[in-house]
Amino acid sequence: MTIIIPGEPVAQGRGRAFGVRREDGSLGARVFDPAKSRNWKAFAAWHMARAMNYRAPLAGPIRLSVVALFTCPRSDYRKTPVGRRWHTKRPDADNVLKAIKDAAKGVLWIDDAQVCWPDIRKLIAAQGEAPCVRITVEAVGKEAEAQLNVGVGDEMDGYDGGRGHAARSAAAAVDGLADDCDRADRGRGEGPD
Repeated sequence: MTIIIPGEPVAQGRGRAFGVRREDGSLGARVFDPAKSRNWKAFAAWHMARAMNYRAPLAGPIRLSVVALFTCPRSDYRKTPVGRRWHTKRPDADNVLKAIKDAAKGVLWIDDAQVCWPDIRKLIAAQGEAPCVRITVEAVGKEAEAQLNVGVGDEMDGYDGGRGHAARSAAAAVDGLADDCDRADRGRGEGPD
């Protein structure tokens, strides 16, 4: 399922903590979500609920793919239109993804811990293109689970557990020394035959 949320992508802002006095007189803290993040998440959740046709949230592992298109700055406008390009400034992709996952909790999925395959791309929209967030959600099925171990053995061939060449050479030398000791022990009648 693909969902388009129109407008500029918004990152999850930092929560602000305030001291509060509880009913029993003790002190506690309350964290407030910034208004910009809170409003965008409500707007996004509405679009997500509409796309889900107000059905129950998905259960099980989920693949989430996000394309965040930011407005093309007026300073980048040219006679020959400029295409899409990477957005390398703030907000961070992690924070944009966090806002999307928070908005989708209870709407697209039960808990954001279900997202086991996230992918996000931040782009500057092409000249004249409207900013938006495109979200693609897929339930990870048996076909994807079958791919979990494909190629793992190939990637692991030659893997030395993080030890470098010097450690491998030292390990080979120790193995060779152990073989020499075994041969010497057998020559004296000691050790296994």
